[in-house]
Amino acid sequence: STAETIATFTHKHTSLLSILQLLSSLIEPKGIVTMEGMLWLNGQQISTDLSKKEWLATSTPGPYTTMRTFQKQKVLRWEHHTDRLAMAFNTVVEHIQNGTDVCTRRLPSADTVTIGTQASELNALCLPFLSTSLKTFYSANPLAEETRITILLNWNCKQAESYRTRSSAKAQGCSLLQAPDLNVWIWIECLPPVPSDAARAGLALKPQEAKMFEGKDSKWVLQRKALEAGKPAYGLNEIVLVREDGALIEGLETNAFVVTDDRVITADTSLVLAGTIRSVVQAVCEGEAIDFIEEPPNITQLPKWQGMFVCSTSRLVLPISTLFIPKGVGEALESVINIDTMFQTCDRAVSTCTQVVKKFQEGAEVEREEVVGWEIAFPLGGLIDNIKQLVSTSLEEHSTLIP
Repeated sequence: STAETIATFTHKHTSLLSILQLLSSLIEPKGIVTMEGMLWLNGQQISTDLSKKEWLATSTPGPYTTMRTFQKQKVLRWEHHTDRLAMAFNTVVEHIQNGTDVCTRRLPSADTVTIGTQASELNALCLPFLSTSLKTFYSANPLAEETRITILLNWNCKQAESYRTRSSAKAQGCSLLQAPDLNVWIWIECLPPVPSDAARAGLALKPQEAKMFEGKDSKWVLQRKALEAGKPAYGLNEIVLVREDGALIEGLETNAFVVTDDRVITADTSLVLAGTIRSVVQAVCEGEAIDFIEEPPNITQLPKWQGMFVCSTSRLVLPISTLFIPKGVGEALESVINIDTMFQTCDRAVSTCTQVVKKFQEGAEVEREEVVGWEIAFPLGGLIDNIKQLVSTSLEEHSTLIP
């Protein structure tokens, strides 16, 4: 009987916990999904304890790009990424030749320059490595869904010397053998979950070194660390950079958009990097006869903004529900706007953010509230939600099968 079976089973196991653990082990799915990611160098898998940010921060800087899979076997806008790598490679080489490279990198060999500055060469070089890496990742992580992929190119890299094997390159007969100082790094991880709700963004003044329109150079990972440090304190999902003239440029890891009079407005590509999802947003707008204006939105027009959103490889289209303007940023923009006056003319929900600080006054510690910034809330839904849905449903037509 069932009772006898349970009694016998319980007799063999000293506690109910043991029974539950055994049953759990029987029904637990085989295989694991690692959120830490896996790393390859020139087609060879590399063991590492670093996170992706740590790996990028400690690697010799170089052109890089981040992409996502679609249906596991396709990559969203693959050709766009090889174009972007070639553009960034060319920019780095120009800075080195002109003596303006802040990282003081050495000039790569002539063969490496030839390969690195041509998208067709990079496609032939990187595609076999990416194919092998993806298959290995999914074999090791059979439960994984979509992935986020980062490709970094560098040269004369001491970090790579301890892994100096070109067996994969030799086996595939690829052009890497013609450029012995070039390294192709590939990091693959599970695509992080997209926030289910709208996000909070904060403003920060655009630093001089933020020149992503020249192409993605991994040195930016180090340069943006100070700006990223402020995100947790105010519960922010993204930081959007603004110039002192009030022009809204881009996020630290996203392109930023404003909707005004049912028009989508975003900084043009002479100021920002044309992100993968940005180009999909543009295609969607053009297909739906939605005005897509390529000029930086200005903070002085904030009372007229209907809404705001950002987009990126992992986030796709992410509506912004709240924009936080730190006090320091508001003060830096005083030459073009008066925050208090602007908010008086704004029909959005606006609040002043304060925090309690402790200070010594006349030998005694006192507490007082200080203004740390202002928040403005945006309504959700409408045109932004339509664009979000259209982008999500158009990914397949913009994806390339990785053989």
